[in-house]
Amino acid sequence: TTEGANLRRSLSEDYCVEVTLTGTSGGPNFVGGLAGSGTLVTYGKKSDYCRGTNLQFDTGRGTTLQLSKLGLNPVLPPGYDEINAMDAIFFTHLHNDHTDDFYV
Repeated sequence: TTEGANLRRSLSEDYCVEVTLTGTSGGPNFVGGLAGSGTLVTYGKKSDYCRGTNLQFDTGRGTTLQLSKLGLNPVLPPGYDEINAMDAIFFTHLHNDHTDDFYV
């Protein structure tokens, strides 16, 4: 319907998704200053710089530093600082090069 198309267009104009590689190095050690495996997906309003929902996939060594460079605080619980807190962390698999920076 025209109404549905207008709603989709409005949402796509106001909201955005960004994908940021927070690390691309394989293995547990720093290689050439690269952080270990990690990908940040953010979704939100364009007026909030696509922030609002922050999802981290994998937390290889150096991920916490990379996230802090982006203005995100991975240790804040959701609801405390909704724009800068991590909403969820996912692991593609449980090898240390994908989990080293995950502290419980």
